[in-house]
Amino acid sequence: MHGWYSSRLLHPRAKPYGLAHLVKAIAEQRKKDPDTLLLDGGDSFQGSNLITWAHRHPDAPNPFSALVRSLNYDAFALGNHDLEENPYFIHQEVEPNRWVAANAYLQGKNLFAPYKILEKKGVKIAILGLTTPGSHIWLNDQRLQGIRIKDMVKEGLLWIQRIQKEENPDLLILLVHSGLNPLRDDQTAKTLGLPAANATTALLLQAKGVDLALSGHDHRFLPTRSGPLPYIGTTAVVGGGYHAKGLMHLRLSLRAKPGGWSLTQSWAEVIAPQPLSRKKILQRLPQAYLDWLKAPLPYSLQRRNKKALNQCLNQLQAQMLQPPGIAGSLLPRIFTKNLPKKRPIQRQDLYNWIAYDNQIVSVRLSPRQIELFTHPPKKRGKVAYNQKLYLFLKRPLLLESNPWLPRAGDFQATWPLLLSGYHAQGGGGLAGMGQLQPEQREQVLAPSIRESLFAYLKSEPNLPPQCLGILQEEQTNPDH
Repeated sequence: MHGWYSSRLLHPRAKPYGLAHLVKAIAEQRKKDPDTLLLDGGDSFQGSNLITWAHRHPDAPNPFSALVRSLNYDAFALGNHDLEENPYFIHQEVEPNRWVAANAYLQGKNLFAPYKILEKKGVKIAILGLTTPGSHIWLNDQRLQGIRIKDMVKEGLLWIQRIQKEENPDLLILLVHSGLNPLRDDQTAKTLGLPAANATTALLLQAKGVDLALSGHDHRFLPTRSGPLPYIGTTAVVGGGYHAKGLMHLRLSLRAKPGGWSLTQSWAEVIAPQPLSRKKILQRLPQAYLDWLKAPLPYSLQRRNKKALNQCLNQLQAQMLQPPGIAGSLLPRIFTKNLPKKRPIQRQDLYNWIAYDNQIVSVRLSPRQIELFTHPPKKRGKVAYNQKLYLFLKRPLLLESNPWLPRAGDFQATWPLLLSGYHAQGGGGLAGMGQLQPEQREQVLAPSIRESLFAYLKSEPNLPPQCLGILQEEQTNPDH
């Protein structure tokens, strides 16, 4: 869900999504059958601007977390993003007994219960939780504060056997935060000496007796439409999508057998989010949050040109991030959309244009590494969603046009650069980050590139040439 309560505030013209738009469907399913289970595949409490604001204002009302608690979920998988803001869960989003995570440890003990046992309609159900070791790629030790994520396959097989022996459930459900594509982030994990980040498929091909696997992490709806569930090995599989863009309602048919039950049929109904009026959503959100989003900057758009605005914002970021001794910056891609008309630019505009809450990290890269960051090899297939970076350098690095033919000495020479990316906040993508050695990652310089840029524009800096004719300085009233 990534903390999405409703998209109607920031994206009023898009198809609605967010948990608030699924509440009616959840209530309807529970009315039909009070024994319905409600499960989530992780990355629940980070990602939206609302949840970002709530984490930074813990004493303020948090409508998303309040809604989650009211829905009485049966279990959550632990997502890598759920660990980044608040690994010890000091500000509890839900009760600790809602989480299941068999391979997450703190000081040698399970961080949460490895599994849960429920009984519905006389059927004994075990729900085993697992999470991706990729958290150690995207989150540093300071953020994890002693939490260790072990190998999913080894831990999963161990706990599956233990549950079958000690609990003898009729139905075993795997609730896992890890993708189905084993190649994604695989090279990065190997480079860092970590277990595979996306080992769901590998586990299911080895495991015996898992009836159903619900997978999060890779933002994939599976199946894409209502119908029978696909299988990996002998296990029915579901992908939960992302940003609460739909509800996957599963119906399982079980047949009695000596000593228990067996799963004979599984069917998924994909339920789309319910439209809700923007006015109704606004009434449910804290006024302090709305004021925070609408905080104005002393500029308005002179021309609504997306390409020109993109170049302007990238140059502003580069200008903002140039302390002495830094040779350049690798900046995230800008997504210019929902351009405002006839009003000052607001904080919510930056949150629309800069899609992810990137951090800024000081690193040392060779020209060879810079080429790999900015021109990912085409043979690797589809480029990760946040792998396209904007390169700003104070001086040319004399890179060869062919990234596979570096100049002599390029492997030894390094340049002090600023790298910003979602990975620093717990996200995936940007596979090249895993190729950096720990000593190359020097320090985190800013908590949020969006907030840093907001503060920088608030100070009314000298605009770079790329912004002339795009940003127009607002005329301020001297009496205010």
